[in-house]
Amino acid sequence: MPLAFAPFSLWLELPVLNGTIGRGSLARNLCQDPDELPTATLGLVPRAGGASLAWSQPSCTHSATGPGGLADQAALLRAMLASKPRFRVPPGTPTLVVASGKGGVGKSVIAVLLAADMARAGYRVLLLDGTQNLGNLHVLLGLPAGEGLERILAGECQPPELLRPVAERLWLLPAESGGEGLHGLGATDRARLHHRLCGLFRHFDLVVIDAPAGIEGAVRAATMRSTRLLVVTGPEPTALTDAYALIKIVAHEAPALPVAVLVNRVTGDPEGRQAFTKLATAADHFLGQALQFLGAIPEDPELQLAVRTAGHLLRLRTDAPSAAAIHQAAMRLELTVPAAA
Repeated sequence: MPLAFAPFSLWLELPVLNGTIGRGSLARNLCQDPDELPTATLGLVPRAGGASLAWSQPSCTHSATGPGGLADQAALLRAMLASKPRFRVPPGTPTLVVASGKGGVGKSVIAVLLAADMARAGYRVLLLDGTQNLGNLHVLLGLPAGEGLERILAGECQPPELLRPVAERLWLLPAESGGEGLHGLGATDRARLHHRLCGLFRHFDLVVIDAPAGIEGAVRAATMRSTRLLVVTGPEPTALTDAYALIKIVAHEAPALPVAVLVNRVTGDPEGRQAFTKLATAADHFLGQALQFLGAIPEDPELQLAVRTAGHLLRLRTDAPSAAAIHQAAMRLELTVPAAA
């Protein structure tokens, strides 16, 4: 299927994300003959004996900065985003949605560690498992599976009855795992459930939501009651591409929502900063979206061991490399609500 320009196609941005083209030479490289375009730019593997992929590109009969050039394409996308009704960050309890473009980047672990760090700092924190029917935060924390979300919809119980104390000033609202009633939940019932769960937020200083992996669930969580989106990504090109896709759609659906980025499992700070720079460059140029860099989490054997043993995650030493990096990221959130006494 040809790749054509569309609001959510990524072929314009891929060279920036993959690091194969610098911003200054982006237009020049994209407007060359498609047969001469390096396949590494698109992350494609050539097929034996033929063209690697059929695709279309913007007209290059004009200069890259003139009509029809790359600058026009980027300007068009920014104009489309600006024309959307402005999303307003809701007042009340700060609500951080932790999301990722793809699974396997450590999003849930980051959500737990951030919530625990803020609780140690004196905040009353609600950790909410946003997957609803594939909950796993209770597994990481060594707690029984959550039950009752269907009962909330039926009016048989209230959300506070489902809260589980995890540590001092930290509570978990677990999700169910494999609940048949939640599997085919319609949009109306899903919105009703979200509305009822959001009623809990006012009782806490901070809410951390572990969003479902992937774009659809993450966008749904980000546009419900969140005040900030934290995108967790890895430094590899596939993770960055999926993270950018998430940022792009959130920028379209909720343009005013602040977006922060945390790069996980890096070999060192330079790798994390380089990965963030790729995302930030593409987001600024094509979306007009500023990103905040919360930091980079190093590969940590101690953390890997804690994750593999249910209930051991919160036993991670606070001076372990990953825990120290999480603490720095939490400090950069710069919450303005007063800590609970």
